Amino acid sequence: MRNRLAREPDLQRITGGRLEDMDFLSWTNMIKPTKIMVVENNFRARSALAAFISLQAGLRVAAEASNGLEAIRKIQDSHPDVILMDMRMPGMDGLKATRIIKQRWPRVKVIALTMYRDYQTEALSAGADAFLMKGISGEELIATVHKILHSNTSAPPPS
Repeated sequence: MRNRLAREPDLQRITGGRLEDMDFLSWTNMIKPTKIMVVENNFRARSALAAFISLQAGLRVAAEASNGLEAIRKIQDSHPDVILMDMRMPGMDGLKATRIIKQRWPRVKVIALTMYRDYQTEALSAGADAFLMKGISGEELIATVHKILHSNTSAPPPS
């Protein structure tokens, strides 16, 4: 028996009639991509990360910010699902921004992304849903985004 949704003409056109072969996450990402905010003070690193995210199926860069205060200001307009948050930035750092974001917008997921392993405990205590070291593979970053989106708890720290 074919999936009821697969008979809908618009969905057949969008998916080429292959909806029954797709998992739920893939299907929902086609309809409503996950919105990512990239918060990084280094322009080149921020641009590269945003470019990488924009190439991923089901993900969309909703906003970019160069520090925590700018990120907080942009949340109201961009409504991100996930924030990739650098920890060491001028102005408001990632720790303080994460605390404020998790207080005001508890459903927004925050991934602490830094070069400094000693921020791990502080970042998770501030409310980050995951902690990743800069330089990880793109696959690991994307896997972490999906993992925290579909769990009610924080992702475990890297081993």
